Amino acid sequence: MIDNIIVRTTDKLLLRAYTWQIINQNFGLSENVRDCLADLNSGFSDCENHMNLDMVSEDEIRIALEESSFRSLVPEYIYLFKKGESNYDGRILESDYKKIPELFTNVRDVYYSNNNVEFIVMEYFNNQVYSLFDKNGDKILGYCHDIDLGANNMILARSSDNVWWSYYKYTKNGLDLIDVHGNWDMPEDFDYLFGNKIEVYHPDKSENPKLVFRKEEPFNANKKKVER
Repeated sequence: MIDNIIVRTTDKLLLRAYTWQIINQNFGLSENVRDCLADLNSGFSDCENHMNLDMVSEDEIRIALEESSFRSLVPEYIYLFKKGESNYDGRILESDYKKIPELFTNVRDVYYSNNNVEFIVMEYFNNQVYSLFDKNGDKILGYCHDIDLGANNMILARSSDNVWWSYYKYTKNGLDLIDVHGNWDMPEDFDYLFGNKIEVYHPDKSENPKLVFRKEEPFNANKKKVER
C-alpha cells in the first residue's frame, strides 16, 4: 500500500473542488473549461476575478469537463496526500470546496528504493501536467509536462513554462540542477527506470479504494527513452 495518498471516488463536492482548481490555473485547458462554463451558464463569468462556480450545476460542470478538451477531464478517482486532508481534521468531504487541498487524477510514477517509496509523480486534470513530490508529500518540482525518474536519484523534467529539459540529482540537501538540455541533446548518463506499477484496489464499492504498489524489477532501456 502507499499509505500517504488517499484515493476517493469522485463525488459532487470533490468534482466541484477539482473544477475550481482547474479554472484557477493558466493552462489552455483551464481557459477552455472557463469558456465552456460561461457558455452554459450566464451566471458564470470567464473573467478571472469574477468566476462564480456556485451558480453552476453539477450537470453543467460535467458537460464542460467532457466537451472542453479532446479527452474527458472527468476523473474516475481523485487522489490527495494525507497531509492535506489532516488540515481539515479528516473531514474533507464536509469542507468548503474552495479550501480543499490540491487534488490529482493519477499517480503517474514512483521511485522505489530500499523498500520505500522515495519520489512520487502526480498527475493533474487527466492531462500531461505533473508535479514531483517526496515520500512525505512535499512538492519538489512544480508543474511540468514531463518528469522522468532515473537510477541513483537522477531526475529529468521539462517545466510547463518552457521546452528545455532540466537534469537534476536529488540529495539530502534537496534537488540540485546539474544541466539544461534541448530535445536532441539529452544526457547520455541518464538511466531511465521502468517497471513500477500503481494500481487502484477497490473490491468493496461501499468503501474508498486503496492504492497498491506492485513492485516489479526496474530496468533501463539502454539509456533510450521508450514510450510508457
